[in-house]
Amino acid sequence: MVALTILATTFALAFQTMGAARRLAATGLEARRAGVLLQTLLETDPGTIGRRAGQTGGFDWMVEVALAPADRSAPSLHLCRRAATAVSQSAHRRYALATSEFCRLPDQGA
Repeated sequence: MVALTILATTFALAFQTMGAARRLAATGLEARRAGVLLQTLLETDPGTIGRRAGQTGGFDWMVEVALAPADRSAPSLHLCRRAATAVSQSAHRRYALATSEFCRLPDQGA
């Protein structure tokens, strides 16, 4: 009887461990997919000031491009902050990636 209890406990712990490993693997895959999506969004974004959003591959995403204050020594150059966020539709985890770069604005009044 003791042997059956030990065997049943061992099986229960083994199945519990397998379930946890499967959940961790799914979370890792989701994080990898989100990272690839965010990189692609930032690389393919035209850099237009403003926001755009959509849904792709189980994620709701948004890309936002905003201007930083102008530098007096270079008034025609501005620092743009480009940020992408993605939220998993199934697990509701939020992922984000941001970058800053100089962007030239079109001439005002030319």
